[in-house]
Order: sequence, then structure tokens, then C-alpha cells
Amino acid sequence: VDRHAFLSLDDFASACGQPHDWVIALVEHSILSKSEDKPEHWQFVGEELARARRAWRLQRDFDASLSAVALMLELLDEVKQLAATPCDIPVLKAASLFACMTGLRISDILKLQWEDFEIAPDQGYCLRIRTQKTQTEATFPISNEAYELCGTPGTGKVFKGLQRSMTQHPLKKWIKKAGINKHISFHCFRHSYAVIQISLGTDIYTVSKMLT
Repeated sequence: VDRHAFLSLDDFASACGQPHDWVIALVEHSILSKSEDKPEHWQFVGEELARARRAWRLQRDFDASLSAVALMLELLDEVKQLAATPCDIPVLKAASLFACMTGLRISDILKLQWEDFEIAPDQGYCLRIRTQKTQTEATFPISNEAYELCGTPGTGKVFKGLQRSMTQHPLKKWIKKAGINKHISFHCFRHSYAVIQISLGTDIYTVSKMLT
């Protein structure tokens, strides 16, 4: 389906492989926007199919209500807002987005060393770490986008200059600058990672193993 095409309720539901009532429920929970008051007059843009399918995966894998799914999708939207918003402390932005893409705790990001990265069999990147909280040793793949957030490869600490205190007032300031008016702690980025992975199709068992 062309992402710019307009679809009726019938066509949209068919493309989603879901009944009309499910699509109507997405609109009622503000997961999808409506063009008219009456369902028979609704027109959906093709690109909204990806959002509807993401909602279905979240609902299925988390066994979540649509109210909960709406909150999860809002979380994904907020991560995009943060990524598009400049931060007065660039290393804080990089570390925060890295947490969203890897699920690592602030304690593990603070001590992350360049020596912890390895080349994966598929020529991508892996991280081999021992988590500070659980003392669990694990090796897991990371995306090229996450690796690029680390900057120019070197030696020693990856996020040089990052301090735990930055996750307090400076983080709140950046979040407010992004137009997000709610309490978000650095630990919330770990939750964002789980939601992002599920929305991309990773099964919940694998995600639970990745959140060491």
C-alpha cells in the first residue's frame, strides 16, 4: 500500500488484517486520527498502517489494553521528539538515546569502555559487558545507529564527560525543551528500549533476555 494513499475504513481494516471494530477502537484511543465524525466517511493515510501494525504487536506481546498501547506509542513518539531536539550537553543526549537503543542502565553506560565492543559474525557490533547491578555477564548485538551514537572509536570510556548528576536537572531541561511535559527519568529509557524492540517485532522472551 502506498504510504501516501488514502484508505477507507474497509480498506484500512483489510490491510491490517483486523476487524472494523478494532480500527474504530484505535481511533477512540487516539492511536489513529480520524478525518470525519462518521466512520463510513473516514479516510486513513497509507503510512498509518505501520502505526496500526505496531499497535497490534504491542497489544499481542504485552497482552495490553489499547489504553496501555496508546501510552507505549506515545513513549515512542517522545523518543523521536528527543532525538530531534538539541541538548546543551551533547554527551547526555547521546547516552540517553543509546540507552533507548540498548536498554542499558546508567550505571553500565557510565563505565562502558571501547574495549567492550566486538565485531559480530555478521560484521555488525556486539557489546560484552558485566552489568553492575546484577553482575550478569552478557554479549548482545547492537544496531549501527546505537554504535554511531558513541562517536569516534577510541580507548577508555565511551561516553567521556558523562556524569550521573547530568541525569537530574540537565535531563529535565532537555526533556522540557523537547516539549514533553511529564516526569521522565533516565531509567525510563530502559523501558523505551523494550517497547521499541517489541514494536519492531522482537518477541517478548528475547527482549526479557536482552534486559539483563
